[in-house]
Parts: sequence; structure tokens; C-alpha cells
Amino acid sequence: MEIHELATTTRARVPLEITEISMITLTRLDGERFVLNAELIEYVEQRPDTFVTLTTGERLVVGETMDEVMRRAIDYQRSKHLIPPICTPPMATTGTYDGEES
Repeated sequence: MEIHELATTTRARVPLEITEISMITLTRLDGERFVLNAELIEYVEQRPDTFVTLTTGERLVVGETMDEVMRRAIDYQRSKHLIPPICTPPMATTGTYDGEES
């Protein structure tokens, strides 16, 4: 796997390819970018700043709009269904491609 860019948090450096699959990138009000596990989002409010409340009870204030946070979370949820399974059973074939038996 080739990594072109790293997303940086205050705690860890995470390969960008991994964040695209399992996390969404958001921005704190001071401009610092971070990644968030979208599975932890309980709800999002805009008043006027955007507050993201997590299932853990923690509240984050982010620079993105409520609509943008929702779009990223929805895109993440959709992407989960596009990732192929790790182990795929081989396709069964019958006969030959040219219609003749060998």
C-alpha cells in the first residue's frame, strides 16, 4: 500500500487511505484538522457554531457546517457498502465459454 499523505491528529498519525474508509476529516475552530470515527456521531447541531455530540457524551465544536458534517458522515456510511468482502467465494462455472464441451 502506497501512502501519499498523512492525516495528523494530536495523538496519532493515520494513513490517509485508512481515514477515507473508517473516519471523516473535520476542522476545529482554531483550524486544526482531525479525523473522527463517524460511527461515534450521535447528533449534530448548528447554533451558530456546529456542535458534534458523540455517543460517549463528548461534544466537539467544528468549523464545518451541519450540512457538511452530515454529508461526510453519510458518504462514510455509503462507502462501507462499497468495500468488497475480504474473502470472496469463487464463482461457479458450467460448460465452456464457446459453448462447446471439452
